[in-house]
Amino acid sequence: MPLNRPDFDERPAALAAIFVNTGRRLKMEIVDGDIVTLKLKDVSVIVQQIASTGADRYSGTIVGFEKWLGPTCKGYAVGDKIDFTERQVFVCTMG
Repeated sequence: MPLNRPDFDERPAALAAIFVNTGRRLKMEIVDGDIVTLKLKDVSVIVQQIASTGADRYSGTIVGFEKWLGPTCKGYAVGDKIDFTERQVFVCTMG
């Protein structure tokens, strides 16, 4: 049975992802092990255990929601493994 849940928002073409560097990595790119923030309208979705799955495509596990109470939001739940694209990443915390 397919899940009925919305796609994650994409950044506008003129808006770059925000990179937060917590280490010494100089290159601003998403790599395995980073933490990213995706958006579902006004809700931020925090995703960890990032792994590249191809050109500008990634997978990860939802660990929480900002501006939302509870472990589920709009069909997604903490612990869900999801796929997303680079254009859907609003913030990347570099490990």
